[in-house]
Amino acid sequence: MTLFIKTRKINTFRKYNSTKKVLKTYTNIKNFKKFYKNISKIEKDTIQFYKLNGYIDINKYLYNNNKLNELFINEWKFSNTIEKLYSNNTKNLFNFKNINIERLPKYIELYVNTKIIKNITILDKLFISKDIPKLIGNEVLFRGTSGDTYTTPKSKIGDTLIFNSFTSSSTNIDVSKNFIGNKINKDKVICCLYVLNGLKDIPYIYIPWFQIQKKQMKAKISSSIGDEFEYLLPRNLKFKIKKIETILDDTISYVNPTTFEKLTKIIKTSKNNNIFKKINDKIKIYHLDFVEHLPVEPIEPYKYNSSIKLHINTNHNN
Repeated sequence: MTLFIKTRKINTFRKYNSTKKVLKTYTNIKNFKKFYKNISKIEKDTIQFYKLNGYIDINKYLYNNNKLNELFINEWKFSNTIEKLYSNNTKNLFNFKNINIERLPKYIELYVNTKIIKNITILDKLFISKDIPKLIGNEVLFRGTSGDTYTTPKSKIGDTLIFNSFTSSSTNIDVSKNFIGNKINKDKVICCLYVLNGLKDIPYIYIPWFQIQKKQMKAKISSSIGDEFEYLLPRNLKFKIKKIETILDDTISYVNPTTFEKLTKIIKTSKNNNIFKKINDKIKIYHLDFVEHLPVEPIEPYKYNSSIKLHINTNHNN
């Protein structure tokens, strides 16, 4: 979609510039939609599970080198898992309101193996599918993290780093900036934004929020500026640090995400600036060049370890 706005407003509404860059990868999106139509329901469910909340436990497990140091269990997660894994005759083995500590290790093993390891395995297989589309190498992808997730304050140009978990990234820099948050020094610089370059022949899974919500990617592309335009990349990607810089972030944060059509109308007919605000924080940015995709080893079944730290809460929102 082409957006016509006055030149003097381009800097104010940076989202438009980001969106133009997003739409340059429209061919990638179309290619993945073709691939998506032919994958199994289980694979589609895995993508949806990852997008909604599964990415938290999955990537923690991978980031910690296939170890589970802690697990958050709420009533919804607990009950939902039991309902899907057991017949009616065996559901009473686990009762969230009166958890039997002796049986809890069995539940944890079951949850990790069926909700974490199984979905990692499915994603790994998707990424090596002969028909999955691949990046051509001229895409620029952004990834925001809260703190030096893959780097350290001592990281320098020329250092290499490995993303051992699945890598969620976006073609929209403003989206990625929303995932950074920790201030790392006395100058209150926020860390970190990774800029990924040169990902030629790397497979990707395109999972924008609204497409997954409506299932089978039937929603219109770029239907809202609230979309994340997410490119999920396989695990074990190796990069080299090309450049490190600190910039002033003048991102526009929209109070109420809206459609392109509505926002265009607002720009043309109103001088009201209340729909956005400037951030004006300092951001640490790592520019990374892709080096290689390291081998991916199968994940071994999980065995309960008593050192795991459990967080059990009945609040559905936790």
